[in-house]
Amino acid sequence: MLVPGLRVGWLVADGDLLAGIQKMLLASNLGAASVVQEALVNYMKENDLDAHMVELKTHYHEQHDAMMAAIQKYVPDAVTVTHPTGGFYYWVTLPQGIDTTAILTNIAAPQAHMTYIPSANFYPQHDVHNGLRLSYSGVTPAQIDVGMRRLGQVLETAIKRAQPVPEA
Repeated sequence: MLVPGLRVGWLVADGDLLAGIQKMLLASNLGAASVVQEALVNYMKENDLDAHMVELKTHYHEQHDAMMAAIQKYVPDAVTVTHPTGGFYYWVTLPQGIDTTAILTNIAAPQAHMTYIPSANFYPQHDVHNGLRLSYSGVTPAQIDVGMRRLGQVLETAIKRAQPVPEA
């Protein structure tokens, strides 16, 4: 909610439960960064977490809506896209035979100047190649629109190359 990369949270407990949790925590993380924890305590004392949460919900809702609109506008019909009810990601599935890792390496990143996470990264055998994960959490609605327009063009080209139209 504040700085997700710090992996800091809180818990309300007492008695034996608290003592047991403290022992487990000490054994598992060898002591957390107390300077970071103290900074967060001070932030929490001086700021309204509930108001911050309202701002975050509004912010991420706008980004989610921008991503959904851009997907509907730019993504080819041959592509399937999830409609998540939570999280910051959309999962995209292309027709079989299309390698999203190769597309990322050879076209999307160097030519279209946009990135995504290829599906092979999410499978233990790295054997699913026709999917990708898109995130909208760290970009503006304007960046989402530009990126999705570029991705739509890249995917359209990849699909046409993988499924050539027979000559009449």
